[in-house]
Order: sequence, then structure tokens, then C-alpha cells
Amino acid sequence: MTSITGNASFGMLKPLNVLYRTHEMVASGLSQGQQVFATPETQMGFHPDAGASFYLSRLPGYLGEYLALTGEKLNGVEMIACGLATHYSLTARLPLIEERLGKLITDDPSVIESSLEQYGDLVYPDKRSVLHKCAVMNKRPRIETIDKCFCHDTVEEIINALWLSAARFLGGQDCPNMVHDPDQGPPSRRGKRPMPIKLPGSMDKILQYSTFSENEASSSYDEWSATALKKLKEASPLSLKVTLRSIREGRFQPLDQCLAREYRISLVGITKRVSDDFCEGVRARLVDKDFAPKWDPPSLGEVTKDMVDCYFTRLDEFEPELELPTALREPYM
Repeated sequence: MTSITGNASFGMLKPLNVLYRTHEMVASGLSQGQQVFATPETQMGFHPDAGASFYLSRLPGYLGEYLALTGEKLNGVEMIACGLATHYSLTARLPLIEERLGKLITDDPSVIESSLEQYGDLVYPDKRSVLHKCAVMNKRPRIETIDKCFCHDTVEEIINALWLSAARFLGGQDCPNMVHDPDQGPPSRRGKRPMPIKLPGSMDKILQYSTFSENEASSSYDEWSATALKKLKEASPLSLKVTLRSIREGRFQPLDQCLAREYRISLVGITKRVSDDFCEGVRARLVDKDFAPKWDPPSLGEVTKDMVDCYFTRLDEFEPELELPTALREPYM
């Protein structure tokens, strides 16, 4: 369900490089930034599939977790910046690229790379991008904030860290009803990760504060943090936890194992073995379009470890595991 839409030309996606070991597939669209890459599955009660846990987990820092959990979009330039795509070219050059690749009589990666570079452009994210590496208006680069917030082990801790980020944007003021947990110790004694914070009440109650209008977000909290919190609130709580675990496991597995695990997760989700969130998400976003899904369970606190474990349990003899002909293919990442 990974989405790539628009009308721009931004070179070859790395995942496709891995799967096809060729540069013959070139995504097309406008160079003005209208092209879009996104993994919005958690908003539909599903999980990023089709190898997403493999390539998202290999993006810089914790960008993959951010994209997977929030469903945030990247344009073509941002895809180049983070390594999701290899080349960026204007739409007008597509016929030339196709002609050049079609005439090649070798599959030597260096020759293909050289051919693509002849038609590529150097592009850089603008200052509004989450991938812009320079501080803007005395705020740290967003990519640093992403790493600090999305490095945590649980979705609850990630949400807490986003609230802490919003509080720091206010110059050290606390968010409403936010209380630092004294049992966690000072940040300097807790390694590289930011100090967790304790938020009273249910997570749903906490996330009510993230429903800002754009003006309110700009005037009170960092707009980016508020948007990220809002997206997490809209997503299926169960899907968030399953997705985070899938991305983390993907960091240590080759592509074929990632695909097999994602197949397992998809089968459990589609067959409603634990929850009917996938059907509910499709109903709310694609059928009725009321954008008001009734998730089950409705909150993060009600998602148990056993529920999440069920998605990762090996299938039984009546439901064979996904078997890929990896022995018949060339080695890949």
C-alpha cells in the first residue's frame, strides 16, 4: 500500500533497485514538488507492507519510524535527500532516459549509474522540509527532533517525547497537565535518549490537546509536533504498535524475511483474527469517507502484548508461510 503519486520525475526507488536490480523503472511526475511518497497504512488500520519494513528501517536515524507511524508524505526532493530514491530528473528528460537505458547491453551497475547521472539534477530540501539540516528560527533541525522523539521503544514513549518537544518550543514551559517523572532521573544519567515524561490520564485524554487549528498550533505549540501528534491520534492504536515492532525487526532482517513477516501481519489483519481495524479503516476512509473509524481496541492502553504478538506468530500448517525463490536469484541486500 506504499503510495507514490503525482506527476514529477524523481529517479529510481531504492526498494525497486533491490527487487529488480535494474534502473529501468523510473517514477514520473512534476519537478515542482507535487510528487508524493507516503505509507499511510496506520491511518487505515493496517501496516506498511510490500517490503516497507525493510527500506524504512534503513533510512537515516529514526526517519522510517516517523514516516511509518504518522503516514507523513515526502516529495521527490526529500526522497533523494533521505536515500529512498537515487536520481532526480525533469519530466522532459524521461524519453531521453528511457532511450538511453533501452540501448544498454549490459547490466553493470556502474554503467547504468553513469547513464542516469547524465540526466540527473542536484536538488536539496527547502527550509520547510523535515529533512532540512539547518536550524530555522532558533529551532533545531526537524530531523534531529524526529530522532529524539521516535527513537523510543514504545508508541507511548514516542508520544510523550513529542509533547516534551512541544514544551521546549515554548522555551521550557510545560504542556497542559504534563508532569516530569522524578523516578526516571536526570537526562544526563539516562544515556542518549531524552528523559521520558509521565502524562496523567489515558492516552486518548492526552491526545485531545493535539487537535489544534493551524493558527493555534503556530501560536502555542510547534506546528510540526502538533501535526505529528494529531496523525498518531487518528491512527489505529493496534496498528501503531504492530507497525513500530515491524520496523524495528526489519532493521536486523534481510528483505526476504521482512516480506515473510509482513505477509504474516497482513494475513492476521485481513482475517480479523485480533481486530477488524483494517475493514473499519477501509470503510471510514475509502467507502463511507466519514473519516471517523471506530478502532478496536480504541486506545493504546487497551492494546495488550498478546494482541501484538499474534501478528508476529508463525502461521500454522493450514496457512503456509510465504516462501520466496531466493535461492534462484542473485544476492541482494
